[in-house]
Amino acid sequence: MLRTDLIAPIPELLRRNAAAHGQKCAYRDAQTSVTYAQLLERTGKLAGHLADNGIAANDTVAIMLPNSVPWVESSLAIARAGAISVPISYDSTETEIGYRLADANCKAVFTTAERGDLFARQQESATNLKTLIVTDRGTCSAPALRYSNLLMAPPQSAPRDPASLHETSFILYTSGTTGRAKGVQLTVHGMLWVTAACWAPITGLCDRDTVLSPLPLFHSYALNLSVLSILATGASAYIMEKFSTSEAVRLLKTGEFTYFPGVPTMFHYLLQATRGERGVTFPNMRLCVSAGAIMPATLNREFEDQLGIQLLDGYGITETSTMVTMNWPTGGRIFGSCGIPLPGLAVRIVDANGRDVEPNREGELIVHGPNVMPGYHNKPEETRNALRDGWYHTGDLARRDENGFVTIT
Repeated sequence: MLRTDLIAPIPELLRRNAAAHGQKCAYRDAQTSVTYAQLLERTGKLAGHLADNGIAANDTVAIMLPNSVPWVESSLAIARAGAISVPISYDSTETEIGYRLADANCKAVFTTAERGDLFARQQESATNLKTLIVTDRGTCSAPALRYSNLLMAPPQSAPRDPASLHETSFILYTSGTTGRAKGVQLTVHGMLWVTAACWAPITGLCDRDTVLSPLPLFHSYALNLSVLSILATGASAYIMEKFSTSEAVRLLKTGEFTYFPGVPTMFHYLLQATRGERGVTFPNMRLCVSAGAIMPATLNREFEDQLGIQLLDGYGITETSTMVTMNWPTGGRIFGSCGIPLPGLAVRIVDANGRDVEPNREGELIVHGPNVMPGYHNKPEETRNALRDGWYHTGDLARRDENGFVTIT
C-alpha cells in the first residue's frame, strides 16, 4: 500500500523525472513554465550559485515570493545546495519577516525586486542575511543578485545534492495564534512519507495527473502536495498566484485538469459560482481534496451532487508534515468526518490523564509516525510539551467511531 519508491532525496527525484519525462511540463504559472529536464538544469545552477555566494550545508535560506514557478525552483535549489528552506508569506508584515529571518538565522533570501529594499533594511538590523536574490517583478535599488542572471551564468560550484532524508530541510512557521510563531522543522522523509502513504495510494496522484493548485505554497499542505508530491509522482501542476473563484472556474472548465486541492471555503465559492449554471461541468476532473479546516457535511454532499466530482476531506497539521487522516475514494465514507488515519500512522484519542477514551467520546488527538516533526526550531520547551514519548499532542479535540472514522470537534 505504501509507495515507498516515492521516498527519495530531491536530487534523485529530479534526475528520475528528467530521464522519464524530460520534455513534460513539471510546473507552470500564468507567466512561465518549466519542463522536468529544465527543472533539473535550472535548480542545479541556482544551487551552485548559492554555494558560490557562501551558503553552506545546513544554512537557512528564506523564500518570500508569490506563488509561482520561481517559488518551486527556489525551494528545490535550496535542497540541492544542502540548505534549509524557510518559506515566508509574501503578504507578511515587516515585523513578521524580521522575526522569521532572525529566529531561523537566514543567510540568504529569494524574493521579488519590488520587495528587495525591504530586505535591504533587514540586512542592516542584527541578522546574518548576506545574499539577496530577486526576480524581475518590480524594481530594486538595493544590491542584489538577479534570478534571471543566475540562470544564464554557469556557477563555479556544483550542487551538493545531499542524499540524506532525515535532516531538517524546511522550517515552516505556524500562524502564532498563541504567542510568537513557532518554526516547525520538517524533513524530506517526513514530507514524502505523506506522499507515499496518502496522496499516491489513497487519492491516486500519479504522472497522468495535471493538478490545479490555488494553495499558498508557504503552507505545509501546498509544499507537500503541490510541490514535493508533484515531483515525487512525475505529475504536472499549474500554480495559481492566488485563489480567484472566476479564474479557477475558467481553468477547470478547460478540461485540462484532473485534480484540485483546496480548503473548504474554496469549494464553497466554486459551488456558489456555478450554482446558477445548468449543466456546468469540469471535464476530466477526477478528484478534489480538502484539508486545512473542517469540511461541513452539507458542503461536501452538495458539491458532489452539483458538480459530480468526488471531494475527499482529510485532516492535517504542519507538525505532521500535513496529513494525519484521509477519506478514501472507495469503501464507506462518513460526511463530516475527516476519514481514517493514514496507513502506518498511529492515532489515539486520549483524556486529560493520557488514557484512551471509548469510541464516540471526545478527547485530544495525538499522533505517532514517520511524518511527525523532529521539533520546533530554537524552542526546546515547546518541543518537549508537544512531543511526549514519541507522540505529538495536537491540542485538537476529536472523537472516533467504532469503525475508526475521526471527526474533529
